Formats: sequence, structure tokens, C-alpha cells
Amino acid sequence: MKKRLFFAVPLSEKYLEIFVSYRDNFAQKGIRWTNEENLHLTVCFFGDIEEGSVSDLVSDLKRSLSQIKPFALKFDKIMLAPPARPPRMIWGMFFGEKKYQDLTGLVFRAAEKYLEEKQELKWMPHVTLARFKDFFDPSGLKLIQVELPDFLISSCRLVSSDLTPAGPIYKTVEIFNL
Repeated sequence: MKKRLFFAVPLSEKYLEIFVSYRDNFAQKGIRWTNEENLHLTVCFFGDIEEGSVSDLVSDLKRSLSQIKPFALKFDKIMLAPPARPPRMIWGMFFGEKKYQDLTGLVFRAAEKYLEEKQELKWMPHVTLARFKDFFDPSGLKLIQVELPDFLISSCRLVSSDLTPAGPIYKTVEIFNL
């Protein structure tokens, strides 16, 4: 049996409040907004991992993350995503500062031996605010920019994702305090 896993940073109450209220600016059909309980800052997507390997993965992540101390990220902008490809989402994008790159690198290296498929390491700290349905054309969409305070990263989570017709259901597998 396998688990679909990713590594994420939970959002502060302030960020959740702002991102949830952001959707009130849009009345267009064809945009599927991320449920509040599913909003997170994506660090790494692992994909399917054998259930029997999860406890070893957790141990390896704990060892690697012991090197990281809490740090802050600066918010950049709201944007259509992914970059340099036809837009399918709206992201809340952060600057990819050195400490975030260190975190991502450590997480990726700790998980690499458990990955079924070779993954590409990405340095793009973002929150997926919405996805577009297949028929939606975002060309006329006007994204409103917001000012946000620095975002303190003091904990991370290993999360399982069960895909359902109603949308993904996320469950925290392990919490890692920095």
C-alpha cells in the first residue's frame, strides 16, 4: 500500500484570514478555490511512498531538520501559475530566500531515496490559492495584490493527500518543530 505525501508549512491565522478573504474579490465561474483547511505553503511534493517506509522517512526528516532554526519569509505577490507555462492556478508567492532553500534542500535529500519517481528540486515557496477548471480562460483575470507581514516558519508537516471527487483530503502524518 502507498501513501501520497508532501511536505508543507502550515499558515498563520493572519495569512489564512487574508487568503480566504481574497476569494471574495472574484465572481468568475471556473475557479476552484482551495478550502481553508487545505491552504499551506508547499515545500516538496513526494508522490507515492510505500506505507512501510513512512516511519523511516519521518526519522530521516527529523535528523535533517534538526539543523534548521525558525526563520521568516517575505511575501512577494499573487500570481497566475505555474510560471512560464499556461496558467492553471493562482499562487500566493514568497521570495525564495536562502534559509528556505536550505530547508527545501534538506527535506528533498532526506526523502530522495523513498521517491518512486525522480523529482526535480524546486525553490518556489508558494500557496496554491485556486485551480482553474479545464474550460476557464484566465486571460482577463485581474489579480489584486496584497501586502502581508513576514511569515515566520517555525514548524513543518509531512502530509498525506487522499484524492476524492470532492477534492483532496489532507491528513497530518507528522509535525516537525524547528
